[in-house]
Amino acid sequence: MFLNYLKIALRFLTRNLSFSFIKIIGLAIGMACFILIYLWVKDELSYDKFHSNIDGLYRVVHDKQEKDGVKKLARTCGSLAPTLKEKYPEVKYSTRVWNISFEFGYNNKLFAGDGLYVDADFFKMFSFPLIYGDKDHVLDDKLIVVVTEEFANRIYGKTDVVGKALTVDGSISINITGVIKNPPKNSHIQFDFLLNFSVLHEFGFPRVIWDNFNNSLYSYIYVENPSTAILLNDKIKNIITEHAPDIKTTVYLQPFNRVYLYSDFIGEYGNLGDIQNVYIFSFLALLILIIACFNFMNLSIAQSTSRSKEVGMRKVSGASRVSIIWQFISESVLIAFLAHILAMLFVELVLPVFNYLFEKSLDVSYFSSEYLVMILTIIIVTGVISGSYPAFYLSKLKPIKVLKESTGSSKTNNIFRQVLVVLQFTIAITLIIITGTMILQLRYIQNKDIGFNKESIVSVPMTGQRDFSKQLKEAIVQSGKFEGTTISSHQLGNVTHYIQAYWENKDPNSDIAFNLMWVDKDYIKTMQMEIALGSDFSEYSPKDSSYNYILNETAIKQIGYSDPIGKKFILNKGTAHEMAGTIIGVVKDFHFKPLKNKIEAMVLSVFPNERYVMYIRLRNSNIQESIKFIESKWNEFANGVPFQYEFVDDSINELYIKERKLSDLMEYSTIIGILISCLGLFGLASYITEQRTKEVGIRKAIGASNYSIVYLFTHQMIKWIIISIIISWPLAWYISNSWLQNFSYRISINYWLFVLSSIIAILVAVISVIGKSLSKAQLDPAKALRYE
Repeated sequence: MFLNYLKIALRFLTRNLSFSFIKIIGLAIGMACFILIYLWVKDELSYDKFHSNIDGLYRVVHDKQEKDGVKKLARTCGSLAPTLKEKYPEVKYSTRVWNISFEFGYNNKLFAGDGLYVDADFFKMFSFPLIYGDKDHVLDDKLIVVVTEEFANRIYGKTDVVGKALTVDGSISINITGVIKNPPKNSHIQFDFLLNFSVLHEFGFPRVIWDNFNNSLYSYIYVENPSTAILLNDKIKNIITEHAPDIKTTVYLQPFNRVYLYSDFIGEYGNLGDIQNVYIFSFLALLILIIACFNFMNLSIAQSTSRSKEVGMRKVSGASRVSIIWQFISESVLIAFLAHILAMLFVELVLPVFNYLFEKSLDVSYFSSEYLVMILTIIIVTGVISGSYPAFYLSKLKPIKVLKESTGSSKTNNIFRQVLVVLQFTIAITLIIITGTMILQLRYIQNKDIGFNKESIVSVPMTGQRDFSKQLKEAIVQSGKFEGTTISSHQLGNVTHYIQAYWENKDPNSDIAFNLMWVDKDYIKTMQMEIALGSDFSEYSPKDSSYNYILNETAIKQIGYSDPIGKKFILNKGTAHEMAGTIIGVVKDFHFKPLKNKIEAMVLSVFPNERYVMYIRLRNSNIQESIKFIESKWNEFANGVPFQYEFVDDSINELYIKERKLSDLMEYSTIIGILISCLGLFGLASYITEQRTKEVGIRKAIGASNYSIVYLFTHQMIKWIIISIIISWPLAWYISNSWLQNFSYRISINYWLFVLSSIIAILVAVISVIGKSLSKAQLDPAKALRYE
């Protein structure tokens, strides 16, 4: 029986090659898109799942109460993690994690890498497997380092390097106690090496006090019994305020398995995902597959006309309704299977480009049980749904009626086809509007005035090279080849240093966390910021015992000063690190974080020891020559450290890379959705025009013009598209508006996008139909009347 069904199905496919091709190619494209997005979603959901202790792992975060609302902060002070372990028996292990860039010396060469300061419990908490070394003691000592196999190979050309020594800052020797496998790509914690947190004391960074509100690092704990975490939350919520009464903040635990996708904290890792994007991508995959299925169903229903007599003959010959249903469904499943084979070819061709665009290393395990279950489900569900309507509709008809008249053009058939076309184009128009909104928002972000001039300026990281930064700057300034040069403690776009402050007549209930950047006296001039009141740091003298402060407009508004110049301003008041000074100026607000965030209170001050990034403003005459000159001066002082630089406008654009990827995916999905819709409309138009050939002949015989014949076929399609437009507009507005709410600075929804999407949809429909209808309009009436 099955072989008979297969023979009939293959015979029908080969007899209708053009329609079979359209159905298969459309479904294959939809399946290929679904598979690609499924791979991406699966990878996103797999992050950090390899840790065996994940159910008991938590990150410690806190919410800081301020006048203008609550700030959700991911980073904490250095005392928190060890205090939690010491004070609460529920906490079995704890570790601090502080990102650092470092250069190690070996054999008169320097090797740069990105690493972490961690505590000795790190390997007891996280499942990063060691190749060499004892995980229980590998971080016990102070002057030690654990390196990844890739970093070990880069330095030594081999991985068995335990016991070898590296130098730091040219003089401090540290020993390699372990070699670890490279962190999996689906780990949000990435590193080249690990240093014991206590080594910071060797470098002059205690950073373990409560009251500096430095928020430089992440704190993690392991709770052996996860059920105690809820009670622990209540115990620790005021732990920072208990040690530093001026800091009003609530501490709580975030499950580690929610860090990658569910975090919306200030000071996050730069490589985190977003569960909203997972939902959007999953929804897109379903939409594309649904469009393809609708296309498949529409053509199947249209073709049912030519099969009505076949069904009638089979029923007269004794075929049961069940056997006819199985025949149609098996044919649809066969087509879905053929489409899947073609989809696999598409996936293999597109996957390298997809990996490049989305910075992934995805591959397809075609014979894994998970993939087989997924794809068999898609094939069967798609085939059953697509073949069910014609199967159940035709199989219920009486043989006499089927043999005497055509059934494919029945009112029920037509209505169902129209509904499918309307839904298909509703999805396509909605995608066009959402994609256009995303593109315009990204363009707005890239072109918005951010309070400083980001053009023609390069940033040179100085981490580990601070000793010669002053000489390098002097050499660049003395050359006279550049517009300006300055040094800062933070890269713009990634300022995460919060600090408490005191000012004259401060309200005791006023609690503001100020962002702090240490700069040199040329910062405002080089960055081409604008002073609103007072002066910049040009009068600064290194011999001054007090600090000069410049605050942004937002900070002044929150303080409540109308005349701030000359007023006292103190950081870390009453502590060993108190920094008393005077407000000498007010700088106009500038964006030092992504535009998703509102501008916050910012304090700028000069502190000569905080030199982490150098900014150099180029003249526009010869950029490449300027870069070569900077590199030559770097090489004079850097003692073999590789020269690195980045254009500031590029680094700022990278802050929105997730949004750009989402926009790209929406753009590609929209194009694919429209392409599949075009294929479906073309096939549908071809079939409908074939059905109405005699009608065209009669109309031509009684004097109908070519235009009226074309209108006959196109006006129906346009009516369906107009219905799609009416449905899609409010849907697209709601989705676009919801997405824009993620940005503190955003565009208004452009309503011309709605008009443009509607015009595109109508043009697509008309172009898809007009070719076939025009060919029928030009047909000789005599030939048309003899058709069939």
